[in-house]
Amino acid sequence: MHTISLIKSYKIPYVISTTTIDIWLQTISSDSNPNHQAIHDCRNDIPNKNAYKEKMVCACPHCTFYRKAEKKNILSLSEYLFIDLDKLGQVDIPTLKVSLASIEFVKAVWLSASSTGIGLLCPIKGLTVANFKETMNALHEYFIGIGLPPDPHCKPLSARNCLSYDPDVIIKDDFIPFNSVENKRVSFAYKREEEEKNITSLTIPFAEHPLQTACRLAGELLPPRMILILRRLKTFLMVHLCMSILKVRNGIEFTFPSGYLKV
Repeated sequence: MHTISLIKSYKIPYVISTTTIDIWLQTISSDSNPNHQAIHDCRNDIPNKNAYKEKMVCACPHCTFYRKAEKKNILSLSEYLFIDLDKLGQVDIPTLKVSLASIEFVKAVWLSASSTGIGLLCPIKGLTVANFKETMNALHEYFIGIGLPPDPHCKPLSARNCLSYDPDVIIKDDFIPFNSVENKRVSFAYKREEEEKNITSLTIPFAEHPLQTACRLAGELLPPRMILILRRLKTFLMVHLCMSILKVRNGIEFTFPSGYLKV
């Protein structure tokens, strides 16, 4: 079952309930929507729309969270990605909604809380925490390619979206999921004399040593309790355990090409 968290508001990201994707989408078109009155007021006072939106109940379309909508508190992924289109100019929004709904990997399209933008929900095949960023980037590139650049604020795992109201929300059952992007291999090479780094498949700070990268990625991706245990080990053992764990849990491989030193 695909579930998400609802939080109190943009500024108070504490979880108030867990719901399913389907119930969330049904709520968007329902008069029992908790934001119904606030959205009505917002749409009649667009210059001050942010003041209204800050107080609205929000959905976290990508995940369910424990207590607070933060990456470290993720319980599960919804296996959907949310796209927010909010710089549409003078386009006819109802017509654009129908056009966007024709994209095979779009499940739902609805009017934003302010009525000046559009929200979309896209099912993803094989989505994980490890490939989330690359997959989201690929999805954004698709919409940029058709002249509709999404709002970058919807990119994080913990992204939140005001629970909007749209009696004409479009919800599809006949969609084909967007394929997740495979994890990139992390590959390094150090020349014996010059110690030049040749980063073949992942953008990493130029001055960063590959073993430093392993520690950094471990700090970002592994549970805090596991990090505490790893830090008690000797540096060499800790780093190589980080590499092994990242490979098993997140599919990230660290390779040192032949002819180069494993520094």
